[in-house]
Amino acid sequence: MTPAKARLSPGEIVGDRYRIEGTLGEGGMGVVYRATQLSLSRDVALKVMRGHSSDHEQALARFQREARVASALSHPNAVEIFDVGEIDGVVFLAMELIHGETLWDLLDHDGETGLPQGIVLPVSRQIADVLRAAHELPLVHRDLKPENVFVQRDAGKTVRARVVDFGLAFIEGDEGLGRMTREGLVVGTPAYLSPEQAQGTYVGPASDVYSLGCLLFEMATGRPPFLGSDINVLTQHIYVAPDPVSASATDAWVRHLDDVITPMLAKDPRRRPDARWVVGQLDQVADDLAGGTRPQRGRPGRRRDRMVDARPHLAPRAAPEENWVVGLVDVPEDATRLGLLSNGFAVERVERGNVPSTVQIVLALWSRDLDCAELLRPGRPVIVAAPTDSMTLLADLLRVGVAEVVATPIAIDELVRCLRRVQRRVTRSPKLSNEQ
Repeated sequence: MTPAKARLSPGEIVGDRYRIEGTLGEGGMGVVYRATQLSLSRDVALKVMRGHSSDHEQALARFQREARVASALSHPNAVEIFDVGEIDGVVFLAMELIHGETLWDLLDHDGETGLPQGIVLPVSRQIADVLRAAHELPLVHRDLKPENVFVQRDAGKTVRARVVDFGLAFIEGDEGLGRMTREGLVVGTPAYLSPEQAQGTYVGPASDVYSLGCLLFEMATGRPPFLGSDINVLTQHIYVAPDPVSASATDAWVRHLDDVITPMLAKDPRRRPDARWVVGQLDQVADDLAGGTRPQRGRPGRRRDRMVDARPHLAPRAAPEENWVVGLVDVPEDATRLGLLSNGFAVERVERGNVPSTVQIVLALWSRDLDCAELLRPGRPVIVAAPTDSMTLLADLLRVGVAEVVATPIAIDELVRCLRRVQRRVTRSPKLSNEQ
């Protein structure tokens, strides 16, 4: 088999089918060319894999399988795949040539402010709907980012989003196929990676929902949820609860997105909504902003026990000087400690009967011998991490004066929201403040 050339030149003919016209872009796994399909005289985007591995046959099989699955995704906001194969050592994927600006272009041109409502809502809704269709196959994109979304606008100002790179997506439930980037290497852009991607664990449809939440946050505010170096951003994805989107936006209408984006950015993928729920909520937001009376859409019942509340109450992120010292009682997880530190809290590990006065709030892991009354005696608030499937246990904890109960295993974003709620209540209560 003749190895593929490193790069094809304009005018070259690939297998008597495609004439190369120019280069559109280049990535880790290959080059995308603008080409003409000779038999139909139509423009196409021709994605050509790099042919440099001893595992060429296995890579080709994965590539063809993924392309076949992606071709089953028939959706107005996806890209149509025309052909896939290998000719003269060139492994290629021929697809619809998309014209328009990428979402990255729009964000970059607009600077530090969010995009207009007339772009944010239809674009995000259309992305959510194509994810819904993909996840039903099930096909997981795993690299949703502004560069992979094209935005087309006609003379009538109708907005159409097109999500590209589904041809190289991950087929859920078939780990042996992997994702074709550079022959099995999983890559992504840190600003839009889900916590499970950042940790290298199982990635399913919920990962795409998280990435869309990051995109929606950036469209509405002009910046992604987390900023910093790559490693810092990855750490924040895993441990830091983001600000509500309305706290980072200049446009008043964005507050309607708080209840949509917050559950999408849950750290635990089991607590995120699915793409269908996102579509319904964005429809509701558009209707509310238009003054409509459409009834509030609920989340699918089969996910109800695995999702955060659709309308969580978020306390504003406290300034650094307002963050308290949290005393951890019987909480062994280093991840909890690191998550609290990443959110600006000071942390001390303390013994049950010896909580120093410097500790302003206690987080205790529930056990049958936990004496909540002892922890509460100095007047400091106590949060207990406990199973939340027993109403009797929850009632008992609240009856003895526990400030709040968080579910185990501890999700750091929920814990941080809980801590800030308690902070706010104590700050507003002169009696409790004087007891500190």
